[in-house]
Amino acid sequence: MPISPIYPEERFCGTCTSTWPPSIATGRQEFAIQKDTAGAVHSISEIATVVERVSDISSTIVRTVEDQSSTTRNIGKNGSQAAVGSSAIAGKIADVAKVAQDAQQAAIQTQSAAQAVTRMASELRCATWSAASRSIKSCWRC
Repeated sequence: MPISPIYPEERFCGTCTSTWPPSIATGRQEFAIQKDTAGAVHSISEIATVVERVSDISSTIVRTVEDQSSTTRNIGKNGSQAAVGSSAIAGKIADVAKVAQDAQQAAIQTQSAAQAVTRMASELRCATWSAASRSIKSCWRC
């Protein structure tokens, strides 16, 4: 019997072109095809699982990058607001320092005026005492 060039385990009968025995050869081919198909299905399933995991990881990375970008924008915005607030505070502190300096000057002037009023009161008292005693001389305080 001649041997099949494609499937060496199959033998041709001498008088026909079909393999012998037909049921054994067909069963082997079907089994091989089913086995190969099952392997392909399993491999495709594993590939699909890996693709799904990669997709999940990519989605997580995208969300994380978006969150980080948002946080960075907020930090920049808050930093700008803090700088504006600090500038405003510095301006207010300068205003308070100016008011304090003006108040100090006013206090110095008030003290000088009070000393002058005290001197005038003393002079007036002396003048009144002298007039009351009808003496031209000044009082001992003057």
